[in-house]
Amino acid sequence: MTRIVARASGLTEGVPATGLGRLDRAYGLAWLALAVVAAILSAIFLLPRATYSAAYVGDVLVALEGAYRIAEGQWPSVDFKSPLGFMSYWLPYIGWQTLGQFGGAMEFASVLLAVIVTPMAMIMAQARVGAILSALFSIWVFCLLVVPMEPGMPGTWSNQSMHYNRWGWPILSTILLLGIEPRDAMRPRWRTALDVAFVAVLLFFLFWLKVTYFAFGGAFLAMAFLIAPRLRWTAFAAGAAALVLVGLSGLAGLGIVEYINDIREAGAASGVVRGGFIGLIVNNALEFFLVAVMAAYLLTVTRPSLFDIAVFLFVPLAGMIILGQNHHDNGPLLLAFLFLYGARMHQGPPRPELPVLLLVVFAVPHMAQMAMSTLTFARNANAQSVAIGYPGFETYYVGDTRSNALSVVAAAEAPEQAFVAGRLIGSERHTHIYSQGEMLEMIGQGVTLLEENDLTDLRIIAFDFLNPFPMFVGAPPLAGIHIWFHPGRNISDGTLPPAGEFLAEAEVVMVAKLGFSDATALLWETYGDDVEDRYDLVGENDIWRVYRVRPDAG
Repeated sequence: MTRIVARASGLTEGVPATGLGRLDRAYGLAWLALAVVAAILSAIFLLPRATYSAAYVGDVLVALEGAYRIAEGQWPSVDFKSPLGFMSYWLPYIGWQTLGQFGGAMEFASVLLAVIVTPMAMIMAQARVGAILSALFSIWVFCLLVVPMEPGMPGTWSNQSMHYNRWGWPILSTILLLGIEPRDAMRPRWRTALDVAFVAVLLFFLFWLKVTYFAFGGAFLAMAFLIAPRLRWTAFAAGAAALVLVGLSGLAGLGIVEYINDIREAGAASGVVRGGFIGLIVNNALEFFLVAVMAAYLLTVTRPSLFDIAVFLFVPLAGMIILGQNHHDNGPLLLAFLFLYGARMHQGPPRPELPVLLLVVFAVPHMAQMAMSTLTFARNANAQSVAIGYPGFETYYVGDTRSNALSVVAAAEAPEQAFVAGRLIGSERHTHIYSQGEMLEMIGQGVTLLEENDLTDLRIIAFDFLNPFPMFVGAPPLAGIHIWFHPGRNISDGTLPPAGEFLAEAEVVMVAKLGFSDATALLWETYGDDVEDRYDLVGENDIWRVYRVRPDAG
């Protein structure tokens, strides 16, 4: 009887041709499981039409300010500096325009992206591994895309900050599926062409999201082209198609040259990698241990090729370097890819089910964190939480609004001494971390000062980490400057432009007495003399000084 080799759950076994129906049902159940999870999570995050940030609300406001700038006719990198690509702002913009409000815009963007990406992950995974592994991996892709949680952070810190990393990990992991040998050696060419199209589109997206993920996706294809004969032309076709798409987008005027310049400027300010690899290894010790068990097991039961060995070295190294650039310290889905790769490598006894078991053990703690974050969102994205409250932000809620302690923090007497989060003036000793409520009060006092002095229709720049004021008061945004100011990350004293360029369009300058970062001191040291020469101090309160350009200023 003709026998067909199949892997229904990551296992290698011979099954009669009459068993194809059971295999089809297994893969159908995998799609059903994905659909159920997707429907439940989409309902949880979309139906409230709200956003909840338990932490890092300032980072989310940067993304939404980018959406606001797009609505005002600006484009990332072309009209304002950003080392992040336009996809980081354009998808939230789509969410805002669809819902008519900022509350829920990030959630809408995440679900929209997940609905596009996850079927690609499932189709590519099912062509390569069994039903259980493909279902688990694809569900994980959907969850990481939509659940508002930085990978590795506590689940109670439900927030949409640094969404580009939460989107980048699963998309890069999906691209790497191309490196796994398909189960059907006689698969039709259109299936291979579909894989190439998926990888090319996803690489194009990563280029315009955060170029770090694009770089490692491209490096993986280059590695496959050089040392994996079976993948040579597939990898070449996918990489070439992605580069063609990127080139066409540049010709379409999306600012590819300006974007690359912004990336180079951020690299000059921060370096390629932030460092701290020992801490990252410790924080990911369990994941690395399970991967090491998997690799040791495969060495005893398979004859790995050069490409197999390269994959098991490349993926952990890529993950560590990417984490070295990020704020969070965990990127589990990229390492999870290795369990799928190992399951496909396996050819015999003694324990072929081990890759499946290890992936389940690997995934459980991370899925539990995602469940906690989802529950936190569901419990707090409602009117019982504190809303930001500005137009469009009536359903944007924040957590950690404990009793305000700003009254016990001495405001700086001079801008170059501005207090920054967690640091006493003139000291490296951490003394006070702002709550979300305190951040909102600081922003609120800035808005009040602008309103009291009739400055809400002018172009505003804030010498602080972020500048949400144009978005909150409906003012036109400035052009040609950074969308956020983070010393040592995207700005430094060696990369800031001359004052004539930096302040060219600024009609109002806000200088923080209590700032979110070291940006106030750096910006004042660089541009303070020009502010005092060209602007008049027209108002101040406990948190801010506000300057207006003189009518006769050159």
